[in-house]
Amino acid sequence: MTGNLTETTETARRGSEREHGSDHNGGSMEVS
Repeated sequence: MTGNLTETTETARRGSEREHGSDHNGGSMEVS
């Protein structure tokens, strides 16, 4: 099960995208 690995990658990516203001994955979270 690589769910944890995927989550870690997604979290790290979201953090980077969030700083850039990208609405790829963390769009809903940002709006919230």
